[in-house]
Amino acid sequence: MPPPPPSTSLAETPYDVVTYPGQLHVQTHPERLATIGKLFGMTPAPVTNCRVLELGCGSAENLIPMALALPESQFTGVDLAGSAIQQGQELVTHLGLKNCRLIHEDILKIDATWGQFDYIIAHGVYAWVPEAVRDQLLAICHQCLAPQGIAFISYNAYPGAHLSAMLREMMLFHVRDFTPPQERIQQALTLAKLVAGPHPSVVSPVQDWLQTETQRLLNSHPGQAYHDELAPVHAPVYFTDFIEHARRHELQFIGEADFQDMSDRPFSEEGQQALQQLAGDRIRREQYRDFFKLRRFRQTLLTHATTPVATPPDPTAVDAMLVRLFLPAVASNTDLNAQVTTTFSTQPRGQVQTDLPLGKAALHHLMAEYPRALPLTDLLTAARAKLAIAGLALADIESDRRALSGFMLQLYESGVTRLHTWVADLPRKAGPQPTASPIARWQIARGPRVTTLKHQSVDVEDLIGQLLISLLDGTRDRAALCEALAAGLEARGVQLNQEQTATALREELSHGLESNLQALADIGILIN
Repeated sequence: MPPPPPSTSLAETPYDVVTYPGQLHVQTHPERLATIGKLFGMTPAPVTNCRVLELGCGSAENLIPMALALPESQFTGVDLAGSAIQQGQELVTHLGLKNCRLIHEDILKIDATWGQFDYIIAHGVYAWVPEAVRDQLLAICHQCLAPQGIAFISYNAYPGAHLSAMLREMMLFHVRDFTPPQERIQQALTLAKLVAGPHPSVVSPVQDWLQTETQRLLNSHPGQAYHDELAPVHAPVYFTDFIEHARRHELQFIGEADFQDMSDRPFSEEGQQALQQLAGDRIRREQYRDFFKLRRFRQTLLTHATTPVATPPDPTAVDAMLVRLFLPAVASNTDLNAQVTTTFSTQPRGQVQTDLPLGKAALHHLMAEYPRALPLTDLLTAARAKLAIAGLALADIESDRRALSGFMLQLYESGVTRLHTWVADLPRKAGPQPTASPIARWQIARGPRVTTLKHQSVDVEDLIGQLLISLLDGTRDRAALCEALAAGLEARGVQLNQEQTATALREELSHGLESNLQALADIGILIN
């Protein structure tokens, strides 16, 4: 059953007065949620044919790219700010999307009559709304989540949120006599700068933290400071209290949207041993992880209390997944022998060391194929072939499959690799008449930030990159692109170097065009 029509008598909200910047959240993508669900023994709906509900969607900058990339799935976004919904609807109309519906509605009005959804997203809502809305949010997850459905809920968490609250409370004290929103924002940021210092006679770890936090605020959109730091409601919770709230709505914990957040690896040996003593109580163990890292933000996945959830994660689930390196890597050597340890380094993720021949062969293959995601079965075949060429003995294929699945799960936990249930089918190279995605062309006409078809945000700061994306409508070959780029630069009075003729400008653009197009293909901007 489709959602009912939106309300027509909703009052203006603070989000209509001060715009909250639309943002993309890669960790909310249903593919990410499905991957975590499968690792914990669930059978979530395939992302290519699923139903997604986003509560507090704003202008739907997170939801619309999903709908564009997954045309057979259905997407519904709800927000209380009518101006944000209107802004998002303009893009939906421009793209001609038939699978994305944006609704101006109050979360308190949503109930079981809206039907079932395979994935429910509520990013940045739970800790910033009154208690009744928090309760309703979880009620919606219980009433509207499919039997194997997954809900993503992010929230500010203690103990780290105590630090954030300190600066927030100082700013609220300072702006208590100011009413105009822009004045409140400016005054709050001014105080934060003064408090952060530096003050040479005041040296403390807290002062260092204040300087970092203040810089974050200064670099963010003013709307974020207004709605996140100066909001009338800010209700962080301890993880255990959040889970208890979920249990009252017959929901249970699956895991965190970032798999690395459930790892003990960042902690000292003593800390890991202490956490291991809590292995029989994963909720309490998660709470102590929060204590150890002073976590202040969580991205928790929930499902029905009656849905079987397997713990710990099952490595055999990786057998049916795709694997890729998270970032480019370099290896200390190419020796596949078991007696030789190889260090694979990525920045800024650090490094992994292994002497496992199969693991080394697989990582070398992923390095050669970066940034592609490969089915584990293909990766296994390629790794075994490398071992055979090196003259190394092979185990039976099922033993190698189990070993490689377990190894890739460990690398996923450490952040070296990414696991996927689905990836967008994108060209590896630009075609004869290259075409950028319509959403990127729309966005680049309005600012430097664009959304890739890999569901990531990229800031295109250079003028040539901005012009190139705007020109990639599929009507120009490379010669026409160079001519149009040169014309665009000349119209803006731009030269690549001081004494440059029009012919030299075109030649230089031509030389750099292929690498620029390849860069756009690599990040997921091109559809042809």
